[in-house]
Amino acid sequence: MAVVDTTTLRTPEGVGYSLALAGLGSRFAAGLIDAILQLILILVMFALTSNPFDDNGGVATAILGIATFVIFFGYQFLCESFLRGRTLGKRLTGLRVVNLQGGPVSVRQSAVRNIVRIVDILPTAYLIGMASIAATSHGQRVGDTAAGTVVIVEPRTRRSRHESGSVPRLDHAPNVALTPEMLLELATWDVIAITRSDIGIVQQFLARRASLDPTTRQRIADEFASKLRPRVEGVHPQIPNERFLELLAEAKQIRR
Repeated sequence: MAVVDTTTLRTPEGVGYSLALAGLGSRFAAGLIDAILQLILILVMFALTSNPFDDNGGVATAILGIATFVIFFGYQFLCESFLRGRTLGKRLTGLRVVNLQGGPVSVRQSAVRNIVRIVDILPTAYLIGMASIAATSHGQRVGDTAAGTVVIVEPRTRRSRHESGSVPRLDHAPNVALTPEMLLELATWDVIAITRSDIGIVQQFLARRASLDPTTRQRIADEFASKLRPRVEGVHPQIPNERFLELLAEAKQIRR
């Protein structure tokens, strides 16, 4: 059995939890996939800007140079910023960039870690980056250290059961009516940005909501849902807020 390094991250509330760190092998595989995709994009740009009948080759060369720079730096930045810390390579290898609290990487953090990638590449073949990953407690390259990010292996889910058509078993759902179809849908929710502290607060509300007057109960549910719903991918927008909180607690349970 392969040994997987783990690290303990802490939420702003001081709650600690362990996540598996991405190793050099998986990071290399993800980087190779991304590099191939970037090379394909550059070759496409070269084909589009190359014209043997155009005497103004300097302009085409300048455009290609700018495009290469944008693809080299922009691809990683855009994917990590807007695809919740995952490039195509990271998605295929089960990796994700998160902040030091385990939450989504910010636009600023993604920009910093990718600009500082220049340092990690030096002197060649990512030697400085690999040395930094091996030496730091969170397995961070120089760019990660500067940005306050870490690359993790996504927590194992029961998504394979979803693909095979079986229904994940919940250890507790005394007050929540869930159909098999809903269970399968919950298995696809992306709840990595929801912390244990978040779920603890939600569960406290769900446990005492029956004692609240309807107005207070609705107000609290709306407040919690407004903060948590934007951090979850895959949620149908028409799910009522209190129902969303019920399902969120169960979705997080599935991801354990």
